[in-house]
Amino acid sequence: MRCLCKLRQHCVHATTLKVELAAWGLEFAPRRSELQGLRSAIVPINQPQQFNAFLSSSAATQVANWSVNNVAGGNSTVGTINASGMYTSPDAFPSPNTVMISAVLQSDASKTANASVAIEFPNNNHLTQTVPIKLGTTGGNSTDISGSFCCSGTLGSLWTRADLANPVILSNNHVLDKSSFGAVNDPIGQPGLGDNNCVPGTLVARMTQGATLKPNPCTTTPCTGAAPSNVDAAIAQIVPGAVDPLGNILDLGPAGTTSIAAAPPSTGVATTTIGGQVAKSGRTTGLACSSLQAVSNVQVPPHSTIRPPSAAAVSAPAVTPALLLSTPPMPEQ
Repeated sequence: MRCLCKLRQHCVHATTLKVELAAWGLEFAPRRSELQGLRSAIVPINQPQQFNAFLSSSAATQVANWSVNNVAGGNSTVGTINASGMYTSPDAFPSPNTVMISAVLQSDASKTANASVAIEFPNNNHLTQTVPIKLGTTGGNSTDISGSFCCSGTLGSLWTRADLANPVILSNNHVLDKSSFGAVNDPIGQPGLGDNNCVPGTLVARMTQGATLKPNPCTTTPCTGAAPSNVDAAIAQIVPGAVDPLGNILDLGPAGTTSIAAAPPSTGVATTTIGGQVAKSGRTTGLACSSLQAVSNVQVPPHSTIRPPSAAAVSAPAVTPALLLSTPPMPEQ
């Protein structure tokens, strides 16, 4: 693996599955001082994003004159924006890759607002794949659904274990084993329920084993709590032919003009050094890169001798370092 980090889970309400794309608004004459600062958004390359202008005294959308980097209506280099505030990012990265969206109220040119837009590669980690799937992708226990919500997480990486017939997907207990409320042989689907209208995705693996979560402190029998005191991990044996046998992970390969290639996991063991570069690929954040800030120790079961595909065995010792990233957690989508 390139890095060790916690993979996120995404839960949605079963009756509220619509994603609001026009979520980034501009406000004139802000109600509170903290709204006077710059608004920001992330827009994938060659994709639309709606902006709206509001007055503090009215919830109605206001008519404004729009520009990108001080160019009325924008252009092909920085992206274009129409009279309704619909911005379309360019089909090639500008330099730098951050542009400024500006709006001037037509009825009062003294009222203006700005938003910073970062043009980035699209996040393909949350999309449906055809088999054999690559990892770093949306997935999870296909029974992780109730009357009010369903959940998705990340199918992390591919490993083998000597006593198992098929390679296994390594992810979190809360993704594969429903926080220890799952069962052996539960179906693991791609995409995850939360990215597929709460409908089970393609069967790609079967729940095999989870590290039992041990909350700290443990005040009840059985133990329940907000966070594990050991590790949040589980494995699921793949369905033959359903997962890329090389274990390729989305977005860890070379960057192209409009996308980032997948890449197989490392065949060696990395040396952990403070300040070293780390990367993760997951369904919510896509590709995220940072540096190692600290090293801590967690206890793992002695039977966890696993290896990446086509690599020498990697025997996890009784104590394995866990990585802590220096950037703050990314918000859930």
